[in-house]
Amino acid sequence: TICCSYCSWMTAEGVYNSSGVLCTVSSALVLADGMWPALIHKESMQHIWHTIELIMNTLIFFLAGALTGTAMTSHSITNADWFYLVMIYLIAMVVRLAMLMASKPLLSWLSADGSEVSVPDVLVMTWGGLR
Repeated sequence: TICCSYCSWMTAEGVYNSSGVLCTVSSALVLADGMWPALIHKESMQHIWHTIELIMNTLIFFLAGALTGTAMTSHSITNADWFYLVMIYLIAMVVRLAMLMASKPLLSWLSADGSEVSVPDVLVMTWGGLR
């Protein structure tokens, strides 16, 4: 499955100058339709792909964190940038609070027992949504 995805992408992009993503998805659909009887353990293949997914997600987040740390320690960030960051956060919190307060009747109507949503509940939802 790994060889098929890379080979289909490289063939589409390198040889035919077409979309490698569409070719990879198409080849995956073809494999998904006719490949499962050829595999002995379907669960083993799923475990392998989940492991690859975990490793790649870990790598992506590690690299993103490293780049973010480098950007945060550089001297190109001014005090005005920090001020704008705090203001954006506070404005987003106020907008979320206003939307939740305006939708209190709808939230009460959607609750399972029909109980009213209290102001402390709205404050927790406001803070919890924008950490």
